[in-house]
Amino acid sequence: MADDQDRSVRTYTILFSAVGAVMLLVGLLDLLTTDDNALLAWVIIACGVFNIGLAIVFHRRRG
Repeated sequence: MADDQDRSVRTYTILFSAVGAVMLLVGLLDLLTTDDNALLAWVIIACGVFNIGLAIVFHRRRG
């Protein structure tokens, strides 16, 4: 039972880290390459940072 929960937390940690990194990268690319809507780029960056923060919470919960 504990192994299943540990594997689930590890999966969520990896998932949120990957999604956060992709969102952070997309937000930075959008901010640097387009002049259309900087607010949208900052919102994407903030969501990426939030996802990485959730991954840190999941990782600490595992340990």
